Amino acid sequence: MHRTRYDVQAYRRAIRRWYHRTTLSYMESIMSTLTIRLDPVLEKALDRHARTSGQTKSEIARQALARQLAVAEFRALRKRILPLAEAQGLVTDEDVFRAVS
Repeated sequence: MHRTRYDVQAYRRAIRRWYHRTTLSYMESIMSTLTIRLDPVLEKALDRHARTSGQTKSEIARQALARQLAVAEFRALRKRILPLAEAQGLVTDEDVFRAVS
């Protein structure tokens, strides 16, 4: 059977649609959805950053959320450890540096 250029292009489009659907269904099965409300200024800034960085808004939001959770975890750990460090005489960064050097 002789395929025309049109048939090949249609075949490629069908493959892309199948791959995209398969990828999306896989991602949906391992990720949950979070809906947030953005004020107009934040939405414009997010749109602009997404355009210039080439990332999706979801990728930017996931990265920002991961950073914020890491900072919150660090602060909670520091709050829990600080009394123990002070009891050892470790009050400043220089104190810690001397202790570990």
